[in-house]
Amino acid sequence: MRAAVLCVLLGAAFALDEEHPKLKHARKFNLKGKSHNANPEVSIAHPRQRTGTTSDTTMGLNVPAWMDKSFMEEYGNKAINSSFNSMRFPGGSWANKYIWNFDYKEFPYFENMTHHGPDKLDTKQVVELAKATNSKLMIQVNYAVARVYGAEKAGKLAADWVQYIRQNLSYPLAFVEVGNENYGKWEVPFSGGPQHHKVNGKLYGEDFNVIQKHIHAVDSSIQVGAVLSINEGHAALDANEISGEWNADVMSACGKNADFVSTHVYFPEGPPSALFQFAGAPKAMRTEIDTLVKKYTNRKRKMPIALTEFNLQMSTRNQTINMADGLFLARLLGECMEHDIFMTQLWALRTKWIGRGSHNKDIMMGKFKHTEHVRARGGEYGIFSANQPGVARHTTRSTLYTEFIYKRIFSDGRHLVKSTSAADDLMVFAAGKEDNDASVGMVLVNLGAQEKSVTLAGFPETDKAKMWTFEGESNGPNDKRFMLNKVQNSNSTSQFGGPWPLETIPAMSVSSKEKITVPPYSVVGILAE
Repeated sequence: MRAAVLCVLLGAAFALDEEHPKLKHARKFNLKGKSHNANPEVSIAHPRQRTGTTSDTTMGLNVPAWMDKSFMEEYGNKAINSSFNSMRFPGGSWANKYIWNFDYKEFPYFENMTHHGPDKLDTKQVVELAKATNSKLMIQVNYAVARVYGAEKAGKLAADWVQYIRQNLSYPLAFVEVGNENYGKWEVPFSGGPQHHKVNGKLYGEDFNVIQKHIHAVDSSIQVGAVLSINEGHAALDANEISGEWNADVMSACGKNADFVSTHVYFPEGPPSALFQFAGAPKAMRTEIDTLVKKYTNRKRKMPIALTEFNLQMSTRNQTINMADGLFLARLLGECMEHDIFMTQLWALRTKWIGRGSHNKDIMMGKFKHTEHVRARGGEYGIFSANQPGVARHTTRSTLYTEFIYKRIFSDGRHLVKSTSAADDLMVFAAGKEDNDASVGMVLVNLGAQEKSVTLAGFPETDKAKMWTFEGESNGPNDKRFMLNKVQNSNSTSQFGGPWPLETIPAMSVSSKEKITVPPYSVVGILAE
């Protein structure tokens, strides 16, 4: 995994200053909104109007192979069961290092690149986890094998893994991603291995076709995805990528065959008001990939998109550990469903704390070199803390609670349906079914500093609706302590985190016939069944 500098957001160009990021072409959105309507109505269209894509893989999480079993038993398994419906394994850059059967006699290039043992996750354990939590599993097959040993060997290794999962372990594996960020100079085998090997978009696309053919020989229904970058041209070179033409070359070589494409976005982080200016990112992804498909392939069907890694970038504000990350995620998940991004995989279950010192960085702006000063920054991407100084290990982060609420609403066959809000700073993402008007839910995202008393329209009238409220203890976007249904972190002296475990916190019961209170800077889920 590498958080690439985002200089072009999939066609929505913007000038990036670390303190004040600004979008030139995407609509600006102030975190506090414009209307400040304290008593808005949110409405679900009737009859139900389905919009966007399926939601059964939307709440996804990278589950790295280096997770230890004791952590998984106490924290990881419970978090996935409560808050996620899909997983990606082995996670991040390990994809291009990981030999699933540990056959280093056959593949000695990769020996000692990954640490594994009886205390770490392996294929059998992650499949058991997928079964136990009813999660959709995506595996990342090792693309680097194709460059080191040839595409046929890479294809056979991948197919053997798929066959082992589907037949030996009796799990209906449906999604395979070929590699991870192979456009980057940081990935094996371009660098980081015993020997450099040539990688470019054309070679990747040609190798992809061979690997996919082997996988489809096991089962043609398996969806195999190709890796694209969010950057092109000079922006890609500035982000330490191999070429500015990666996407064009990949799509030309394998775009007509790929079952889906995957991409990663680490959103530039700034003040909360600036952070929420990144309105339209999922729409921009969809537009850009549709353009690539039209330009480089004769494909008639819309290309499915999987956002297989995302989070905020780490900056001086450490928003990855604040309420702002949870609010941002609440908006992003809904907009991904709106724009047919069928899968998202948050990075990650647990990662290490990263502190980076200040430095100067040269960026090419056309033919001219610009030097910018990058201030010291840090953060942690995991839904649980790992080694942040002064913070208890396995302290929960805000993204866990947002995913928890989304899973309550967008499960059991409920999918995104058309809805509207009468307030600019109150977003609504509604869930329903075509065959059951009584099974309806809403995720309400209050991006304003004002509590709202919300009227529900088009929602079943019931005195027994379930409700979950996620908010900061001080009702601010920079809060580092969180509450779920007013339940706080049991460690009253901790400066970070929220309640755990989540399954012990019951839903609140409310009447949908009365107004619903939505706290400032909060995420609220309401469900009628």
